[in-house]
Amino acid sequence: MYVTMNEPLHLNHSNLMTALTGVFILTSSTARTSDALLGWNCAYSFTSNIMYGVLYAVTPELFPTKDRGTGNAMTATANRVFGIMVN
Repeated sequence: MYVTMNEPLHLNHSNLMTALTGVFILTSSTARTSDALLGWNCAYSFTSNIMYGVLYAVTPELFPTKDRGTGNAMTATANRVFGIMVN
């Protein structure tokens, strides 16, 4: 796979890690033992951390500060609210 000048490398990593995060979260539902669930969750956590790292590295390049701050605040709020609802 090669990258053209119009397509930065970090966007390819973000797409890949987003897809892998989804795959690992779905395959964790197939775990039959506690150890298998731990393994799937470790893989999910690893890929989602990379995905969020790339996301936070890319947003300053794409969006103005005002929009980025509003979007991050709304996302953080939704994350906390839905996290509380899940628990």
